[in-house]
Amino acid sequence: MNEHKSFCEYIVTPETGAKGMLLRVVLMLIYALVAAGYTFFFWILLRQWQPLILLPFIIYALINITWRFVMVEYEFAVEAGELTVAKIYGKKTRRKKFSADISDFTVIRPLDNESRKLADAPDTELLDFSAHPDSEDRMICVLPEKRTGKKKAVIIETDEDMRRLMRLSNPSAFSRY
Repeated sequence: MNEHKSFCEYIVTPETGAKGMLLRVVLMLIYALVAAGYTFFFWILLRQWQPLILLPFIIYALINITWRFVMVEYEFAVEAGELTVAKIYGKKTRRKKFSADISDFTVIRPLDNESRKLADAPDTELLDFSAHPDSEDRMICVLPEKRTGKKKAVIIETDEDMRRLMRLSNPSAFSRY
């Protein structure tokens, strides 16, 4: 292993839960209804089968447009002392959700009951990017806002390399626990 590695990324897939499963079932029902409606309209009402040739392409386009929002991943990257969180839709589209210099964090520690109080403070905005609510790899990073005076508590999931790089970038934030 390279001891001087300065880049690390970690990708997690959030648990979908009941809401995510319901969304997937509803989308599949919509696909079936579109196919049935299209078939009924052209084949039964208009008595034309030629437009049915386009049905697989229409369903394919519909799936590509809608299904990518169901398949979501979070990417956590540490590079040159900066933490970046991106949301990846359908393994194709990447949207940057959060970015901050690690040296600006005041607290970086594993998420437990005591550190959860930091996120529940009234002047703190919580940004939860964790995939699993009971994961042991979750960490909380507290970032003070310079303009408003409020704080941002960011919950992320890390691996050992990412924790090592974050500790190298801001050892004083780690020393508080």
